[in-house]
Amino acid sequence: MGGPFIIPVKDSNYQYSDVIILVTDGLNTQNRYSTSQSAIDTREQSLCSNAKAAGMTIYTVFISTGGDPSQPVLMNCASATDKAIEVKSSGQVLTAFTSIGTSLSKLRIAQ
Repeated sequence: MGGPFIIPVKDSNYQYSDVIILVTDGLNTQNRYSTSQSAIDTREQSLCSNAKAAGMTIYTVFISTGGDPSQPVLMNCASATDKAIEVKSSGQVLTAFTSIGTSLSKLRIAQ
């Protein structure tokens, strides 16, 4: 298997958009391989670059209600600056996801 989800076969009569919404609540301080922030940042940047090269659109949402500094690696991961969202209060979470949903709904094309 290629991952944790069973992905259905894409219908060749439909044009799909592959989208990742990456949400985080803090610094890259630990993952299953490392506790080195720079190593984790490098790995994240590589994954983001590969996903974008494969044609995926990436939205990033950084939830920073504790005053953490902005995350350049996360901002660079987004496909465009308007797809990198920084949430600084709990009230902005719904607004962020509504914005993403609205943006995605504009991608649908009807004949």
